[in-house]
Amino acid sequence: MESEWPVIVVLNHLFLHGDVLFRVAEDCRLARLTDGVAVRASYEVDSAPVGRHGWSVIARGMLERETDHLMIVATRDQLDAWAGGKREIVLRLRIDELTGRRAGRL
Repeated sequence: MESEWPVIVVLNHLFLHGDVLFRVAEDCRLARLTDGVAVRASYEVDSAPVGRHGWSVIARGMLERETDHLMIVATRDQLDAWAGGKREIVLRLRIDELTGRRAGRL
């Protein structure tokens, strides 16, 4: 049984055609959550360069497994998994809401 609490996972990503794509391992929680079904998800990207400023962007939408073979191959070619290991499943976040903000002086 999956927890009712939000799942926080650090991922590198690829932004393509208005969606966010990720590579995950077959046995990871996100792979299990999206096995045959799309789920609501949020993804946050932050930047805090040296100094007292930064930005944060949150994308919300439906997270699902990519099924288009050419898109899977293209994503695998363009996106290296920083965590290493075998990350063969490609997930797509179809964004329906995008918000963001700056903090401090830029």
